Amino acid sequence: MQEVLVRLWCDMTLAQSGERVQSDEQVELVFRRAGKEVAVRLDLTAAHADNLAAGIAPYLAAGSEIGAPPVFRHGFRPGSKEAREWRKGLRDWADSAGRTGEYLNPNATEAKNRFRYPDQLVRDYQEHLLAKARAA
Repeated sequence: MQEVLVRLWCDMTLAQSGERVQSDEQVELVFRRAGKEVAVRLDLTAAHADNLAAGIAPYLAAGSEIGAPPVFRHGFRPGSKEAREWRKGLRDWADSAGRTGEYLNPNATEAKNRFRYPDQLVRDYQEHLLAKARAA
């Protein structure tokens, strides 16, 4: 029986300076975009692995796990055109579902207080939008 010693060199250090520095860990990345997939294994020093993790951390934090249900997020400011359109869509959907009474405020004395948007109605509308997106 013969013993074999295998050393892995830091790919980043080798690419940058040509120097062979032993790697501390392996990182696997799979990146899919526009129908193309790139899958790589990187042998890195701890410092290079930390730099890579710090660089992609904001993107990982903004994303969601593959297979996890989508998270509904509003991307508009209150009072903006998008907000008004979204609320109009909610009211149209509620009207078609026979739920008009849930958003109309019967005690409103001013036009600006005419509508209210209870949490359950908003959640149901969001689920309706997500179901439409899944079906598309």
